[in-house]
Amino acid sequence: MKNIKSFLNDFVRFMKNDEFFSSVKIIHAYPFNKKPERLAYPIVAVGFSQIRLKPKHIGSNIKSGEISLFADIYVPSKMKTDCIYDIMCHICNAAGHMNASSVFCDNTEYYKKAEAYITKIFITFNSEVSFGGENGE
Repeated sequence: MKNIKSFLNDFVRFMKNDEFFSSVKIIHAYPFNKKPERLAYPIVAVGFSQIRLKPKHIGSNIKSGEISLFADIYVPSKMKTDCIYDIMCHICNAAGHMNASSVFCDNTEYYKKAEAYITKIFITFNSEVSFGGENGE
């Protein structure tokens, strides 16, 4: 059973424990600060994409369903594009270790204003979900 309140933090923590990410900044999406115009290093922004739940048993507080996360990868244009592929592989590795049911990688695009390449990954997990309340709600 996955606790929805800690799930995103657990995923970010798992990625940060990978030595590969020591030179990649991992953040929660939508931070409350101004976005930089030009990147100096790769950044991965992680957030919830979608949560679909349904009661597992009639009259029960247990929910089952899908939790989808996204990981936006931003790589400065001055870096090799292989960097995007390496980051994608390590994110997929983290998703596999956390028992993801599916991973979808979007096309890589160039964002001229930020002088960066951007790729979006969607990761879906199927599980029973707890919301951390006294009754599992």
